[in-house]
Amino acid sequence: MKKLNPDNQSVKSTFNHYCPAILLFAFTCILYSNTLLNNYALDDAITITLNDYTKKGVHGLKSIFSEDSFTGFFGQKKDLVPGGRYRPLSIATFAIEYQFFGENPTINHLINVLLYAFTVVLLYILISRLFNELFKPWFMQLGFIAALLFAVHPIHTEVVANIKGRDEILALLFSLFTLMGYLRLLETKKYILLIPVFLSFFLALLSKENAAVFLAIVPLTAWFFRNNSLKSIITGLYPMLVAALLYFIIRQTVTGTGQAVSQELMNNPFLYATSNQRLATIIYVLGRYFKLLVFPHPQTYDYYPYHIALQNFEDFWVILPGLGYLLMLVLIGLLYPQKNPLAYALLFYIVALIPFSNLLVNIGTFMNERFLYFPSVGFVILVAILLKSIFVKFTQKNQIYLYLILVPIVILFSIKTYTRNKVWKNDYTLFTTDVLTSYNSAKSNCTAGGALIEKAKSEKNPTVKKALLDQSVYYLQRSVKIHPNYADALLLLGNAYYDRDKNIDSTYYYYKKILENNPWNENVYNNINLILNKTENIDKQILIYKELALFNPNRWEAFYKLGNIYGKVKQEIDSSLYYLNKAYTLNPSGIQINKDLGVAYGINGDFENSLNFLIQAMKLDPSDAQNVINIGVTYQRMGNIAEAKKYFDEAAKIKTSEN
Repeated sequence: MKKLNPDNQSVKSTFNHYCPAILLFAFTCILYSNTLLNNYALDDAITITLNDYTKKGVHGLKSIFSEDSFTGFFGQKKDLVPGGRYRPLSIATFAIEYQFFGENPTINHLINVLLYAFTVVLLYILISRLFNELFKPWFMQLGFIAALLFAVHPIHTEVVANIKGRDEILALLFSLFTLMGYLRLLETKKYILLIPVFLSFFLALLSKENAAVFLAIVPLTAWFFRNNSLKSIITGLYPMLVAALLYFIIRQTVTGTGQAVSQELMNNPFLYATSNQRLATIIYVLGRYFKLLVFPHPQTYDYYPYHIALQNFEDFWVILPGLGYLLMLVLIGLLYPQKNPLAYALLFYIVALIPFSNLLVNIGTFMNERFLYFPSVGFVILVAILLKSIFVKFTQKNQIYLYLILVPIVILFSIKTYTRNKVWKNDYTLFTTDVLTSYNSAKSNCTAGGALIEKAKSEKNPTVKKALLDQSVYYLQRSVKIHPNYADALLLLGNAYYDRDKNIDSTYYYYKKILENNPWNENVYNNINLILNKTENIDKQILIYKELALFNPNRWEAFYKLGNIYGKVKQEIDSSLYYLNKAYTLNPSGIQINKDLGVAYGINGDFENSLNFLIQAMKLDPSDAQNVINIGVTYQRMGNIAEAKKYFDEAAKIKTSEN
């Protein structure tokens, strides 16, 4: 018998490790290289471009780690989803990049690609070790096949091409490090490894909370692929349990207790669903998830209501996935006692998908492609096992025919991935492309309409500009038809009508629909003020401001506007005083309210009230020379010349200091 040469085995081992790792890394980088040409898109505004903490660079790190992940964008804590969001690590990396490179999407995309490529390599190394394939030809290793499928799968384009998706990338990357460290700990019993296991899992959780599924996946992996006792498997989990406890204590401190379920359809897709419809839709979505892994087309960033329609149990596409997942559970039950890797792959997929299934908690949307990032690991392992099992009886030489199946899949997936990356170029491209797929989604139609409005603003050609706004109106009307109380769509629809036709009636019609449901919507009031300030139709202004005062009688602005119009334009001083006093009651410290009341009372000959308001205005704003002059004029009209002169002199000093 020919003896094995240890040196040759060592060379073979080294080659089998580094060659596939380098190939996978390089191929993944090339596949996603076109994302470097992309700008920011979708949720990148929340984490980067409009996030105050990110834009502070390293000086924003303290706030990033001590506040809810949405706070840097909204400026305050927002209870948009139950439990809040605490994912500081990825945002911290954006802040560091901002410190050194400024607002640079190319750098952000490059780092996403490199992290993703590194994850692919790590996945290859992990699976190869699990299946003990070190000395097999690298191209026949199950780990290489699974990692290659993971690298090219188009379902990952949202995670990689959308910079915000770095939270998913980091969470899986550190989770895989955790698993590798844990297995090494079981093998060597070197307790120094407790530290890296703790740190890597803590960092995974700081990236995104769904890394917690590895509390189940890690011991399952040990049970399937290692012969350790149950006691040692559980003991090895201690550093992960400590990391999880620490993370959730910090998270609870930062985000507080779980908030009530949202009453807005865009944050609660099951708002109008019965309990049966909810469960049926969840089962249907689980089927859609598996279908996307097998056949990833068409793809979209938007699965909001009602791109996914509410389902019922008698629907075929509810029954079929229900039976499919039931079959998975039966297979797991049959194969689990034998430690069959197929059971492991199925368990990995199901366990990783559960947090996004809406079965345990309402996650605020029916589904998203990025939610398949973790579960797809189980899926590619499953496919790799099935592919290799087809050729298991072949000779090692003939097993290469496996690639007759694998290569076409890789080519088709690569083309789809490379093409899909381009769709993530910017908001305009993404929104106007995906609305053709998510044509029944209120959100997709809304965002497409908004993107077209922004595009029209920079368009010089009047014909093209009108065409863009016509298309915007079409999408926004569709959005409102799907979700009649959708404030964002109603606001944009009003804006589109004004930009296209300068039609105040149509614009106000949609703004008013928002106020009927939310009389405190500041965006509506701000937009109405901008529009009314541009119109010369005074009667129209009065009519609308009176309606606004009825919608929200606790807002002073409408009363002030009415008082201002009646006094300065209509010259109806009694009406002006009536509305200005209403505004004053609601906002007694309003500088301009006090000034205008002082002037109005002076015109009406009520000098005592005039002085009271003018002097109050002076206390609030002592630098206004004209207001001081008005005080002097009032004293002069009262016959108090000495006091009048004092204020005239004071006004002269203010003007001199200004010059």
